[in-house]
Amino acid sequence: MSLLPLQYPAQKVMSHCGEWMVVEFSLQEELALEHQARQILAADDHEEVTKLCAQLARQAAYHQKLISQGVRYIAELEVKLALADDVASLRPWWKRLLGRN
Repeated sequence: MSLLPLQYPAQKVMSHCGEWMVVEFSLQEELALEHQARQILAADDHEEVTKLCAQLARQAAYHQKLISQGVRYIAELEVKLALADDVASLRPWWKRLLGRN
């Protein structure tokens, strides 16, 4: 199901969508993550590691669902904003110039 009317070009909406989704870690964050990963890999208590993996699987599923719902909602808002901009540009030139409705 598409959110866009058939006559509306999807490329125009997608040109600025999703830029906020690029994930960038700072060097400090990358090092902290690598340190945690190496601690887990070096752990001798396999039962504890198994429990941790189960917890992480549940947490990952929850986060994936939450992010999916959030991205869908943001995409809908971006489409509405793009469509509203197009509607605003259809006003007569003199109303846009004078800033009148």
